[in-house]
Amino acid sequence: MESGSILLETLKSASSISYVSSRLGISRPTLYRYADLYDWGERSKIPPKIRRFFDFCLKNGRLDEEDVVIYLHDIGSEGGSWGEGSGRAACMTGGDRAMIVLRDPAREPSVEVAVDISGETIVIGTYHIAEDRGFVLIDDLVPGHRFKYRTVGLDGSRSGWESFVLGDRGSSPDRRSPGGPFRTP
Repeated sequence: MESGSILLETLKSASSISYVSSRLGISRPTLYRYADLYDWGERSKIPPKIRRFFDFCLKNGRLDEEDVVIYLHDIGSEGGSWGEGSGRAACMTGGDRAMIVLRDPAREPSVEVAVDISGETIVIGTYHIAEDRGFVLIDDLVPGHRFKYRTVGLDGSRSGWESFVLGDRGSSPDRRSPGGPFRTP
């Protein structure tokens, strides 16, 4: 089944349609049908999980395979959820990377990431979202270690800390060289 969908063309440039449909738990023809509905403005006929993924694909001007894999790794497979404390962000991990999706990036455009060392919380970085994205991507974290994140509002207010651990399993082979460049969000 072929489609002239702008959404599908964007997605095909970044990932395999078979991979995406399997991670979303739908068939390829169903993915094509949902993409057409999305393009035709009939978004209410698309399940919310899939509609959010489509929104992510089109909001992200620089969509690449790693973005798709990390997004689908947790949120696309029912594993992601908004943070326990404030519900302001969700964290997804894969390999040595974390993606923190912000619920309201216009009001809270930054994320602080920290570790606890000898009982003290040390902020290791503050990440600001790019204008055309609703998430920050953090590379080169150490798998198996516990990290924390919190959102930072325009007025300087901060949400509560949420913890995450990078597992030893990656969501896809890491195609970057071990000494490769750090990708800023």
